Amino acid sequence: MNYRIFTVALLLSISFSLFAAETTLEKIDQAVQLQIEKNFIPGAVIGLYENGKITYASYGETQIGSGHKPTEHSIYEIGSISKVFTGIILASLHNKKIVNLNDPISKYIPELKNYPTGQITLVELSTHTSGLPRLPRNFKPANVKDPYADYTEKLLIEYLISVSELTRPTPFSWNNYSNLGVGLLGHILTIATNKSYEQLLQELITTPLNMPSTVVTLNEFQKTQFATPYNDYLGVTLPWNLNVLVGAGGIRSTASDLMSFLMANKNPENTSISENLKLAQSVHAQNGDARIGLGWGIETDYRGHSGGTGGFRSEIILSTDGKKALVTLVNSANQIQCIKTIFLTSSACKPNIGYELTTTELKERAGTYVAKTLALSFVIEQRNNFLTYEIPGQEIGRLNAKSLNLFDIQGLAQIEFIKNSTTGLIDKMKFTQGAISLELEKK
Repeated sequence: MNYRIFTVALLLSISFSLFAAETTLEKIDQAVQLQIEKNFIPGAVIGLYENGKITYASYGETQIGSGHKPTEHSIYEIGSISKVFTGIILASLHNKKIVNLNDPISKYIPELKNYPTGQITLVELSTHTSGLPRLPRNFKPANVKDPYADYTEKLLIEYLISVSELTRPTPFSWNNYSNLGVGLLGHILTIATNKSYEQLLQELITTPLNMPSTVVTLNEFQKTQFATPYNDYLGVTLPWNLNVLVGAGGIRSTASDLMSFLMANKNPENTSISENLKLAQSVHAQNGDARIGLGWGIETDYRGHSGGTGGFRSEIILSTDGKKALVTLVNSANQIQCIKTIFLTSSACKPNIGYELTTTELKERAGTYVAKTLALSFVIEQRNNFLTYEIPGQEIGRLNAKSLNLFDIQGLAQIEFIKNSTTGLIDKMKFTQGAISLELEKK
């Protein structure tokens, strides 16, 4: 996943039904194995809590070709699930009276006192109601494989000062989701306490809940347990360093730790941080049926959050009645399909693996395509049983086949291959993104 896909999927509002854990796992097994077989993911770990029992299921490999199967102790980046942890840190510091949910951020960043952004409150940052965009306008990664690494506190303050108008509070909507906002919140909490985000995470959450493998920075042993990150075409990519915006998505964890986290949120009164967990789970912004806690996405029957970085996808779900919970961890930028649907509905689900082309058909479409009127070219390559695209100088991405000649680029654009009516050979392709449509010729 590149930096623009650091997102939360909209949580479906579906009532839970009871079903046996074995049946659930059988259905999940079929879905996961198909995605591994078709080269969508290298491996996965699933954690299930049903009927009073926790079960883990592991698939594939932590590194392709290694033969090392993941376990519930394998470590993955959890991306935006980190926002739930940042929300609990906020709740903890509010309850300790170190900060207040309604504090303006200018209290902690005095440079913003006379600017619109200075009046944004801490709770607005946590609930995506601050009016801040998904990412700051001056976010220009030097390396798209680790996009946040060079975004500093200086750049963050410069951007916040540059905002001349701001509508707040913005009505809550997942469409107003802001990595910038929650990343800024995490940074402010470090200013308020004079502690690092990692220190706050450890002191306020992971130590009280006995989650030793939930960290920002891996120690030497944890590095040996860290799954290799893969992009959407299963090429090895880089782990992410979120720097000043770490609170938006910089945590690593395991299925075991995340299940412990869900069990603690299931029964907060059994923990030493009960009031903090309860405050974070409470509704803090609502717009019609859309509700959010401090980080938690809240639906009628469950609360949860998903996450993604350049080489990982993740999800946690906890039913409102506390009878069911799900953890999903994958070391690929391809979103694992069907697990959530199976868990929520008990229905069988077949992953959408797209139209399957033969090796010959894939080779016929591979090549370099050039637009005569623009300095633009696409390099199309066959890799395993799919095609990839590359605009020279940018990252390579996977093409998802919708039909023999129509391919999708991450839901953002389409490529259509065109046959020459005389020769019967593919000699052109059409690139479409919104109102833009370009025809390119094969060299």
